[in-house]
Amino acid sequence: MWRNSSMRRKLMLTILLGCMVPYFIGGIYLNDRISDYLYNSSIENSRKVLIQVSEQINQSLIQDMQEEVKFLASFESVMKAKGNMNQYTDYKKDTFTYQVYPIESELDHYFQKLKESHKNINFIFLATEQGEYMECPRFMPDEPYDPRERSWYKEAIKQEEVYISEPYITNITHEMVISFSKSIWDKGKRIGVIGITVSLDELSDSISQIHFGDTGYIMLLSPQKRFIVCPQHHEWILKTPEETGIAGFEELLDDDETHFTTKIDNETYVINPIVNHNGWKIISVMNKEEVLREARQATQILVMIYLFTIFFVMLILFPIMKHLLKPLKTISDEIRRMSDLDFGHNYEFTKLQDRKDEIGTVVTAFQDMQNKVNQHVTKIMDNNKEISIKNDLLVASEEELTAQLEEINEQKNFIDYLAYHDHLTNLPNRRKFMEYLSSMLKTTQNAAIVLLDLDDFKGINDVRGHSFGDEVLKAVAKRFEEVLDDEVFISRFGGDEFLFLIKFNQNETEVEEKVIKIRELFEDSILVDGSQVMLRCSIGVSLYPKHSKDVNQLIMQADLAMNAVKNANKNGHQFFHEEMLKNQIRISEIEDILRKALSEDKFDVLYQPMVDVKTGKIAAYEALLRLKDSPVLPSEFIPIAEKNGMIIPIGRFVTKKVINQINLWKETETDLVPVSVNFSANQLQDVGYLDFLKEQLDLFQISPKLLEIEITETILMENLQLTMQFLNQLHEMGVAIAIDDFGTGFSSLNYLSFMPVNIVKLDRSLNLKFLEQNKLQVMESLIALVHSLGLTVVAEGIEKEEHVEWLKRLGCDLIQGFYYSKPIPAESIRRSIDGVWKM
Repeated sequence: MWRNSSMRRKLMLTILLGCMVPYFIGGIYLNDRISDYLYNSSIENSRKVLIQVSEQINQSLIQDMQEEVKFLASFESVMKAKGNMNQYTDYKKDTFTYQVYPIESELDHYFQKLKESHKNINFIFLATEQGEYMECPRFMPDEPYDPRERSWYKEAIKQEEVYISEPYITNITHEMVISFSKSIWDKGKRIGVIGITVSLDELSDSISQIHFGDTGYIMLLSPQKRFIVCPQHHEWILKTPEETGIAGFEELLDDDETHFTTKIDNETYVINPIVNHNGWKIISVMNKEEVLREARQATQILVMIYLFTIFFVMLILFPIMKHLLKPLKTISDEIRRMSDLDFGHNYEFTKLQDRKDEIGTVVTAFQDMQNKVNQHVTKIMDNNKEISIKNDLLVASEEELTAQLEEINEQKNFIDYLAYHDHLTNLPNRRKFMEYLSSMLKTTQNAAIVLLDLDDFKGINDVRGHSFGDEVLKAVAKRFEEVLDDEVFISRFGGDEFLFLIKFNQNETEVEEKVIKIRELFEDSILVDGSQVMLRCSIGVSLYPKHSKDVNQLIMQADLAMNAVKNANKNGHQFFHEEMLKNQIRISEIEDILRKALSEDKFDVLYQPMVDVKTGKIAAYEALLRLKDSPVLPSEFIPIAEKNGMIIPIGRFVTKKVINQINLWKETETDLVPVSVNFSANQLQDVGYLDFLKEQLDLFQISPKLLEIEITETILMENLQLTMQFLNQLHEMGVAIAIDDFGTGFSSLNYLSFMPVNIVKLDRSLNLKFLEQNKLQVMESLIALVHSLGLTVVAEGIEKEEHVEWLKRLGCDLIQGFYYSKPIPAESIRRSIDGVWKM
């Protein structure tokens, strides 16, 4: 049937199949992808909502209450409650007499304030190992009560961390609550349990009001898989999925966050769970029909587009077929006439010659053939001439192909060159260096791997631009040619790093001499775009086979040596030694300690007082960070945290800890003085710090005047414009700014005239330098100069009484040091702040 069909039918069918089949297959594929995308997008959107709800639960309930219970467990009055509270184990309503204990009254007053500050707290309770018990609101039993027999006591007394109970309904208020309980330790012994009972009604109401789409809502499961929030089925509260008869929830394991479908009320729902670190499961529930609704709409749109396309193609195809096939029929008739040796011109056929398309070309060709038949001899001659011309063309084509092959070979060689060379400096690249190093080490006895890094090259890119920096790298590579010989191989390793491979005989001094020659290349400035550029470099060296026989190990060792130069004020060179590897291992160990301290709350904040030399009273505190369970000192772990970026979360931790402590002092009616927090140059990268600081101050309604930010002089050298913007914003907030370690940096008094600084802290080394050497006039002039700028002077590290007397006479405002006090825990502040030192 296909063989006997007309060309018109074949052509139309071929075009339709050629256009429509790929379009139809593509439509099916696109529909599937859109459906998957919309379905997964809905799942992902619901997961984002669940994560926000999880963070709300953690921050507003669990973490807050855990911190409160931990604080209560360490409260001094709580630890003194044993033996000083009423006992109800043998309670008889008719004969019981309530004893008024001072400790119990004091705790009741504090518990009442804590309850008023947290509206969701129902009860605060305290029990001792002797069976004594109190709670706020006051405990009024109807029968004997032994707290030691309660599940919360039994669970909490066995562990050090806070015990969180399963949700339950109270017998008194009929509210759904959970309790947070923690064992109390005194002198290494457990003496009781303290806890807080928190209402979940507000949390349940807020989660029940969260909806997405028309049918989506959120359910909340406890760690024991009991429903806490269930907006559509309140009768499920405190029941397990098994007890409610819901199928499919058995797939939800303790740590499983895989979504699945199940039947609820005879309709299919998509269940999407997440599990927070406390084991609570937050689950989104959404009707599957609603999830797939947009996918079905997309399918309908694709079908409409497909039908419209078929109609449009058919509408265009018919006139095109008519325009093409009618001339073909005329040409076919003319060819049939010519087959009968009739070479006369057909009028209709001749008219087609005027067409400018392929049909006109075909007609012209046929007419040429007719003329050539009539002139047979001429045609033979023309054919011979044509053969000759084609032969010439073939020869020319052969030459052209040869030229193209040569060009291809040149391009291949150029590609090979690019694969092994740096496009900017034309030096061998990392790949070439590694191959050359591997092959050379097989044939040589001794070699040195030299890693060179340009010091402070980032500043050139930041100030002059990357284009200028590229020109500098080209000039440096050109200068390296002065040390290039048969024993030296140079490559660009990446960025502003260069690798040298130096072969030597036996004496390592040969390598030393070569390295010195390389450094001498940087003694003179480099001319780049009319500008003289001074450069310095840090160089690390490792030796084969002395240090290692492994290629990657040798480069790593050279990198360690180069980093040692960087850490020692740069512009130098060092050979690798095992101590560098030990230092790197030590750094890695400390980084692990810091990560663990951040995740497990292993940091502690101590407070060192600053004493007013005129009155002897404490005028301020400096917050100092320590590790709880590690002997690593701040002088060792702070530089590492600054280098690897952990100083940013650590800085936020200290800020939050200090503001929270000020709030606790405020609540306990402790006299408040400003507390200073250290801030490093690397924390300028924390772009959200100011918003975080304002949020914490607003959260506890703490005045910014009670907070000081201490910066070092070196912070100004990092990015003066960014630093000034940060300091001005702090000043506008009302936070005081102190210059710490004054005298250890570039110690210019010029910047004090334009920076919004309030306090200058003289470094301990500066105090010892002038006070120990009895150069009091220098100190007096320095203090007077700072006073002339309207700033407060603090002397740090003072340990001797005679130094205190001298500083008092010289007009120093505040003194900080071991003479008065070492850094002390926050719980000791109440006693120390009332003290007045004799001046």
